[in-house]
Amino acid sequence: MSPDSGEVILLEKTLPMKAIDFRSATASDAKMAGQILFESFPRKASFLIGLGNEDRARKILSDIFPLPGHRLSYEFARIAMIEGRTVGLVIAFPGKMLNKLNRHLVKRILKYYSFRGKLAFFLRVWPLVFLKESARDEFFLSSLAVRNKHRGQEVGEALLTHVETRAAKAGFSKIALVVDIDDQDAKEIYDQNGYGVKTMNLESNARVPYLGPGYQRRVKEISL
Repeated sequence: MSPDSGEVILLEKTLPMKAIDFRSATASDAKMAGQILFESFPRKASFLIGLGNEDRARKILSDIFPLPGHRLSYEFARIAMIEGRTVGLVIAFPGKMLNKLNRHLVKRILKYYSFRGKLAFFLRVWPLVFLKESARDEFFLSSLAVRNKHRGQEVGEALLTHVETRAAKAGFSKIALVVDIDDQDAKEIYDQNGYGVKTMNLESNARVPYLGPGYQRRVKEISL
């Protein structure tokens, strides 16, 4: 069964025998998706996208989700649901698309700012330009987000399984992702599911209070 046509995964721990269904995201999911995405990386979204303003970051995430051609677009998102309720989402795509999608994301965000805001945005984003997230032959997991009230219910593991199925069907043998060094919950899930650390990038001391200490690039090899 195609992941886009209603793949079902059973959760066997905190939510015994409850099925999680997946569907392709649509532009109409924008408000909900923007909120879930913000919950998944509030520190980074506020500092980089909102330039220190949480409400502005939420608005931008919701506004750009229905727009095509960037890494946070509905085009690459799948919505996870339990008994008809949205519990999370995942955004993933071939790594060879990443640079183009990043450029388009920057263009979308810049439209919200005056010249001074654009300059501030570039200064905050520039150090991340040199962060390698994915190789061209890898399937890239850009965002994995679980609603706050559904965390600890095996939803994250189900989202990973879903992405791995999509990647294998698309002919990829490796999946890459980037995780914050201080995100212990996410790192534990990735450790348990075979995502090994390949490289680490550290933030400068001046940026640590806003973005944390840095990032791990992780990769998992999957069977086709």
